[in-house]
Order: sequence, then C-alpha cells, then structure tokens
Amino acid sequence: MVTQPLDLYTIFVEDLAGDLLIFYTLAIIAFSFLAAKFRIPNIIFLILMTFFIIIMAGLTEFGTGLKIFYALLIFIAGFFVYYSISKIIKDWKIK
Repeated sequence: MVTQPLDLYTIFVEDLAGDLLIFYTLAIIAFSFLAAKFRIPNIIFLILMTFFIIIMAGLTEFGTGLKIFYALLIFIAGFFVYYSISKIIKDWKIK
C-alpha cells in the first residue's frame, strides 16, 4: 500500500498502531510521559489533552452521544495516566 506524503492518519493510526484505540493509548502514554518528564503543570496538560481529544473525536465512528462519553472517558484516563507517570518519574534519581 502506497502512503501519501502527509497522510498522517494512515501513517500513525493504520501503519504504526494498527487500530484507533491502540493509537489513543500510545499517544496518551507518550504525552503523559513527556509532560511528566518536563514537569508541565497539570492545567497545561489538561488543556493540551482537551485539544487532543477534540481533534481525535472526529475520527471515531460513534454517534454524537457516545463521542461525548468516549471523549470524557479518554480525558479521565489520560489524566490518570499522567498523574501515575508523574509520580513514577518524580521518584527517579536520574538527573
């Protein structure tokens, strides 16, 4: 399959992750790790995660009611992952 140069959906979702749910999970873990590593404040992370969820909500094939519920669920899961990873990174003694 030939991928167009800037077809980011095909590159990241279909080729890298294989499924949209797996891509969400990998992206949330990656964002959480980077935010915790660079000690980004909670409110800034929440704003960035909100933008990510709003943009990615258009890719889901659910109805409107389920999109809102799904976005809320991902928002809560994303903040939980960020909080957990930030606690782990704070305990590291690596400079």
